Parts: sequence; C-alpha cells; structure tokens
Amino acid sequence: MPSSLPRLRTDLIVRTQQTSHETSVIVKDPVSRKFFRMGEAEQFIAEQLDGKTPLEVIRQRVEVRFGGELPMEALNGFLQNLKQYGFLETEGGTGKPYREPPRFRGSALYCRFKVFDPCELLKRLVTRTGFLYTPYFVALSAVTILVAGGVIISHWGEFREELPRLYSSWLSIAVVILFNFLVICAHEFGHGLTCTRFGGEVHEMGCAMIFLQPAFYCNVSDAWLFPERYKRLWVGFAGPYFELFLWSLAVLTWRMTEPDTWINFVTLSVMATSGLKTLFNFNPLIKLDGYYLLSDYLEVPNMRRRSFRYVGSVVEKLFGFGPDEEETLAPRERLIFSLYGTTALAGSFSILGYIILTAGGALVDGRSPTAILLALGFLGMRYRRRFRRMFGKPSGSSAGFDDEDFDSPEDAMVPDTPPPVQTAVSRSARHH
Repeated sequence: MPSSLPRLRTDLIVRTQQTSHETSVIVKDPVSRKFFRMGEAEQFIAEQLDGKTPLEVIRQRVEVRFGGELPMEALNGFLQNLKQYGFLETEGGTGKPYREPPRFRGSALYCRFKVFDPCELLKRLVTRTGFLYTPYFVALSAVTILVAGGVIISHWGEFREELPRLYSSWLSIAVVILFNFLVICAHEFGHGLTCTRFGGEVHEMGCAMIFLQPAFYCNVSDAWLFPERYKRLWVGFAGPYFELFLWSLAVLTWRMTEPDTWINFVTLSVMATSGLKTLFNFNPLIKLDGYYLLSDYLEVPNMRRRSFRYVGSVVEKLFGFGPDEEETLAPRERLIFSLYGTTALAGSFSILGYIILTAGGALVDGRSPTAILLALGFLGMRYRRRFRRMFGKPSGSSAGFDDEDFDSPEDAMVPDTPPPVQTAVSRSARHH
C-alpha cells in the first residue's frame, strides 16, 4: 500500500460520552493538551486510518454504515482537519511539534496569565484529602452552610455595622486582600483536587482579569475525559462549594469571637469577600462556574458561543440576509440557544453597561473627554469579538477551540470539532 495513506496517532487519548440525545467522542492530544469532539461518523473514519486502508474503501464503508452518500471532498476536508490538529502521524511518528502556549492570553477585559503547573502538587495533596470526598463531610459541610446562612440573616445589621473596619487603614485593606487571595486559591484548588481525584491531570493555574476585576483560574480540561456527567459536575461545583464552606466557618467564628480580636477581623474579611462573590460565581450568564455547571448539566458543549451564533443567525434572517443553508439543530438545541443566547447577551450588556455608566458618571462630572473615550474603547474591545461571532461565519479554526474558551477563570475548555463529515452523511441520508 502507498506510504502516503493517513495514519492516526496511537498516543491520542479517546473517550466516548453517551448523553441523552447523542453519542460523541472526546479526543485529547497528550502533546498539545488540547481537546476535540467528534461525532459517530468522524470516529468511524478515524478508527480506520491505519496507513493501509485506501480512502475510497473508507468512504464506501461510511456510506454503508450510515446509509448516506459521503462525497470525497467532505472526507478530504475531515482529513485536512485532522492534519491541522496534528492527529495524523508524520514521518517522525507524531503530529505537530508541541509549542508551549504563551503565558498571557486574552483581551484587556477578559484575559489570563499562567503562573505554574500544579499537577504534581495536586497528586500529592489528593492522597491526603480523601476525607473531603466522603458523604460525612458533604453532609456536615451542607449543614454548616445552612446554619451560617441563618446566622448572617439574623445578624445582618450587626454585620453591616462592622464592615467599615475592613477599610479603616492601609493595613486593614492589605489583610483583606491577603485573605481574599488565600480563599480564592482554596477555591481553585477545590476544582483541581476534584479533577485529579477522578483521574484527570491539571497543568495550569494562574491569574485572570474578568470585566476589569482580578480573579484566578484552574485549567480542569481533563474533566471532559470523564464519561460520567456527575464527575464533570462535581469538578465544576467543588470550587464554589468549598469556598462557601470556608465562608460558613468564617460566619460562625465571627459570631463566637470578640469584635476587637484579630481572628474576628480575619473572619469578617472572609465573610465580606466570599459570600456574595460565591453567589455571583454561580451566575450562568457569565463564563464562571455557574455557566459550566449549566452547560454540563444540559450536555451542550460550547453553549455560550453556539447560542450567540444562533441568535445572530436568527437576527440575520429577520433582516433578510441570512445564510442559504441552515445549521442542522434539534428542537431542544434551538430552544436552549434561543433562551440562553438572548438572556446571556442581555445580562452581559447590562453588567458591562452598569460598569461603564457608573464610571462614566464620575468621568462626566470630572469633565474628562479623554477618559470617556477610553471607557467607550473598553466597551468596544469587549463586544467587538461577540458581534463578529454572532454575525460572522465560523472559520476553519473554530473547529478546535473558540477563543473565548481560553478566557474563563476555571478554563474548563470545551472541545468542539464540527467537520463536514457528519453533516454531509446526515443530509444525504434524509434525501434517500
């Protein structure tokens, strides 16, 4: 057989995921540490890329298996995608050489900076923290959170009266920042430890900037290799839940200590910075933990990007310049994309609009046209890409990761590989 026939790399990590509405395959490149999603037709083709089977034979097998016609152009397009991703073996035996991604990625309003690789540290810690994953700890922590919620509600007035202590001096502000940093680190380690406990690897933790607010992130992409949905949900839930547990301990300690003690001040700072922040973190309209939990629960990968694109296509059709060919979507997906896309767009514009108006009010009072233009520039940078995704056509690179998938604090990067094979076969089968 000709040596030029494509051969799939043998070191790729492949996992099958069965959802309520489809079967898909998650592929991890252990060299580049990137993830991709394939449908059944793509998986069927990839399994036969052994360097010996002619493409015409593979094409015929696909047509027999899925009951539709597969043009050779579609098959070649899929193989070109695999080559672009580095999934095919080269003369050296592997795909593309690995290039370490830049430490800084993103835009001025949504960016991240890698600090270190915590993989080995998490593997050591996970052997010592098994008690955190027992039913007894989960039950105890849940009761503690509920009790703390009752305490803070019944003593809300007292809590508000003590808040000025947190910014009474530069030393007080420094202490608040320090313990806020420690709690956020614990939050991210909650994600990382849970992912590691379930068998995943975490190779990236660092700092992020979201809507001009500092944050931290933990790359738990390996959660996409877990076939069980509950494990993926626990990875996303572990971080905010553990932070909420720390908040509850702070509430109870604050209530049981004297106001003039240092431990009372520390617990007050944790209460003030973690409580509402955790609730905000569960907001699914922003790409924080709540969004990934909702996306995993609904089993819709890349839900945010696909929702915006769907809403954009609907707007295009309303104005009479929509695409001729409509993307094949199930009624369930149309409903999800319509509801989430419109709600998330409204929420994002509202949040950033509030920031701009609040800051802009002060700028207008100060009569600073330059500062106003700068604020409008920030607004444009944030939504330039969003409008392009809504009204622009998907590029070839979108078959891998959308650029927004790099911009989340936990960076649970969603795999998505939509080559033309599955669509071509499905359309042909419908016409038979």
